[in-house]
Amino acid sequence: MSSIDRSDLQPMARERESHAESEAVRERSVARPRFARRPAATASELERLQTALETIAALIIDDPVYLPIFERLEREIELERNRADTMARARAILRQKEMVPAKP
Repeated sequence: MSSIDRSDLQPMARERESHAESEAVRERSVARPRFARRPAATASELERLQTALETIAALIIDDPVYLPIFERLEREIELERNRADTMARARAILRQKEMVPAKP
C-alpha cells in the first residue's frame, strides 16, 4: 500500500469549514418573513371558488367521489368571506380611531 500525503488535505478541510461557517452566517443574516402574507380575498377569487363549487355540484350528481372537493370548496369560500369581513372590521376600527381627537 502506498502512503498518502495528507498535508494537502489540512488546508482544504479548513477552507471547507470556513465556507460552511460563512454560509451559515449569511443564512442567518438574510431577513425572511416568519409567515407568508396571504392577499385579501378579492371578488374575482370568490367568484372563481363559487364557479368551481357549482361545477363540482353538477359532478356530484353523477359520482359522489367529488364530495370531498365540494366540501373543501365550501370551506375555502367561508374562509375567504371571513377574511374579507375581518379586513372590513379592521378598517372600521382604524376609521374610528382617526375620528377621535389626539390627546395633547
